[in-house]
Amino acid sequence: RDGHLIPVLLTATPVLGSGAVVVFTDITQIKAMQEELRHQAETDPLTGLANRRRFFTALLLAGERVARKGDRCAVLMLDLDHFKRINDTLGHAAGDAVLRHFAQTVRQTLRQMDVCGRLGGEEFGILLPQTDDRAAAAAIERLLRTIRQSVVVFNGHAIRYTVSAGGTSFSISDRTIDDVFARADRALYQAKENGRDLLVWIAPEDQ
Repeated sequence: RDGHLIPVLLTATPVLGSGAVVVFTDITQIKAMQEELRHQAETDPLTGLANRRRFFTALLLAGERVARKGDRCAVLMLDLDHFKRINDTLGHAAGDAVLRHFAQTVRQTLRQMDVCGRLGGEEFGILLPQTDDRAAAAAIERLLRTIRQSVVVFNGHAIRYTVSAGGTSFSISDRTIDDVFARADRALYQAKENGRDLLVWIAPEDQ
């Protein structure tokens, strides 16, 4: 009556000799519950970021766009440096506070169209659609710098932490998303080997 749209279930029952009876049932609450279940299935409960399943789905779709349209797209792996030390000295609740701080910093630093997912523990993946290598590196450097300069206060403790990152970009020569992911993972390994708290970028061989 006030003009807003609602989802409905339409049921039509034929009536012999006189047309049909059509019933519209408001299913707003059912659709809301379905959306909430979908959100829970795709979201990491601690950080509110995408979970591993949702991130790799986004990665697969991005790879299809690159192959079909030639879009530029960057993929990054990130790991919180010496995270086990925080858990061992201050407890897992402190570690959880640091993970939530990282997630909040990502949301404030990156674009709304970018996808960040928690892949497990203190390891994260970031997908930057429609972004070339230079812009992607600048965005992640900005993220690392913001984290480096921030402080997480937990139970009277001032916690500082840093993040290592490895990045690459999609190439039309990549056969699967595993090729892209492995390249980003290799770059992350080099970042950690080279002293941590930095970004290492490995470009595809055809670039």
